[in-house]
This record gives sequence, C-alpha cells and structure tokens, in this order.
Amino acid sequence: MSSSFPFELAYKPKVGNKTDYGIALIGTGGVVQYAHIPAYKKAGFNLVGCYDLKYEMAKKGAAEPHIPHVHQTLICIRNSFCAS
Repeated sequence: MSSSFPFELAYKPKVGNKTDYGIALIGTGGVVQYAHIPAYKKAGFNLVGCYDLKYEMAKKGAAEPHIPHVHQTLICIRNSFCAS
C-alpha cells in the first residue's frame, strides 16, 4: 500500500487467541446499534447481554442481533458475570 505519509499506521486491532469472552453492552443507542454490534459480530465476539437507562430501548436493541439477556440494572450485569 502506497502512502503519502513517511510512516505506516497500525490501525487494525490485535486480537488474542481467545475471543469467546462474554460482552455485555452498557448503552444501546445508535453508535452501538450501527457500529459496535456489527463490528463485534463480524469479529465473532460473544454478545451476552445489554443494559440501557431506558429498558425498552435495551430490549429493542437486543432483539435483532439476538442478544440473549437484557438487564434492568447494572447490578444485574455484574451479578451475571460474577456468579460462580
């Protein structure tokens, strides 16, 4: 790739071998819906839950990408990840 800059930018993320961590989204607004979720899905990441101050918005945001858990509080997210 030819560039007019005297240097190369390392702009692609370096992902380790383990990518099946559970990801819970805090906030389900437009940027999450149209940028984060598609990027996570494309990378093969495991979306397991979401939360939004507006519970209905979280439910709507979880429907199409099939996020299995919609949490009503941040404590619920913490408890679902900390339960053992």
